[in-house]
Order: sequence, then structure tokens, then C-alpha cells
Amino acid sequence: MRLAIAVCICLPLAMGCASPERERRAQRLAAIRALNTQGAAWRSAEGFQATRWGMTRSEVVAVLGPRAAVEDGKVVADIVVAGYEAKVYCSFAGGRLSDVSLWLPSLASARSSYADIKGLLSSKYGRPARERTTDTVIDDLETLHVLRQIGDSLNQSARLASGVRSAQDSTAAAIHSEGTSMRVAMERDRLLKSPFEARAAWATGETVVTLALTQERGVGADVLVRYRSSILWKEAAAQRRVEQARRAADF
Repeated sequence: MRLAIAVCICLPLAMGCASPERERRAQRLAAIRALNTQGAAWRSAEGFQATRWGMTRSEVVAVLGPRAAVEDGKVVADIVVAGYEAKVYCSFAGGRLSDVSLWLPSLASARSSYADIKGLLSSKYGRPARERTTDTVIDDLETLHVLRQIGDSLNQSARLASGVRSAQDSTAAAIHSEGTSMRVAMERDRLLKSPFEARAAWATGETVVTLALTQERGVGADVLVRYRSSILWKEAAAQRRVEQARRAADF
């Protein structure tokens, strides 16, 4: 009876946890079927702002308006996004919109800018699927140091309980612990003084969004937000390889 109750409780929880991924997979498969059925007429329900994956260059130019121009096969425009001045680069695979890069240069405050833009993207796409920043590395380093200290304490207690602890063991353990603490402190100080960096990513059934912030020492932060079609990414990757080979031939 207890096993049956446990199964009844755990099964809905497991289904609930897996549900978002199943929804994304179903959305992606539906989009792939629509692309295969509609061919060149296919337009995704997603994209950047009013653009949609699968649009032609002329359609994207029409959406972005008179600010847009075609440069080296990309549609480029200077725009304002949520109060930030930005430059948008729209890339195409097989003549269809597949990738949008949003460049926000020289922002004054790295951490506050990252927190603001991440918050805006999270409001639209939910919690990031992945995130890594200079601050989380520092937190991980400090957590690892605490865990090592706990481990050392447990080892010392075990040696005391076994009665085999010697003065030599005690000295070696103390030296090792002190050396570890110094290395952790030095690495933490280095990270605190280094430029702030951050990465985060979100995903829907048809779109992958990545946020990257880099900061050079003594200057403002640069932010790149990239939107990619998960339906057209293979075609886009193949096109990039062809273009790379063409350019390599020039050398």
C-alpha cells in the first residue's frame, strides 16, 4: 500500500518536471512538420521582435523599416531595445531568417546591465537553462573550500578515533590545509579584481537565446544577445561552413 501511495505521489511530480521539455519537443516537431509541408512559405511563430524565422531579407527589411540595410548578405539596423541603443544583425540560411545578433556596446555598469537584461529575457523566456558568471565562479570556489574544510575535519576525527594520528600527520594536514586556504584566497582575489563576465541561455521549442557579457579592464561592458532558430540551425551551420571554405580559398 505504501509503495502504491509513493508511486501515485511521485508519478505526477515526475510528469510535471518533464512537462516543459516535452512541450518544447512537441513544439519543435510541429514546426519541423510545418516547414516540411509548407516549404518556402513557412514562417515560424517566433523570432526577434516582429521578425519571424523563415522570413526573406525583403520581409525583414520591411519589418525593421527605413533603419535597415543589407550588408554582406545580412540585414543590419541601429535600433533601441528596452531603452538600450543596439545594433541588430540578421543572418539568413537558404534565404530565410535563421539568426539574429543584438549588439549592445559600452554599457556603463557590467553587473547591473547584466542583471537588467537577464531579468527582461527571463520575463519573456522563463528561468535560464544555463548561467555562469564571475560571481557564481567565486561562490563555487568558496563552497568548494568549505567542503574541503569539512572533509579535512572528518578525516582528522577518523584518525583520532582510530588512534593512529601522529604529530607528523598533524603537521602535514595543517600545512596542506593552510596551503589550500591560501590558494583559494588568491584565486578569489584575482576573480574579484578581474573584469566581470557572464553567460546565460534560454530555449523554447523553436528558439535558442544566449546572453553574453564581457568587460575589458577599465572600460564599459559589451553585451551580445543572440537568437537562433532551432529549426534552421543545421542549414545555417552548413551555409557557414561553405562560406568559411570560400573565404579560406582566398588565402
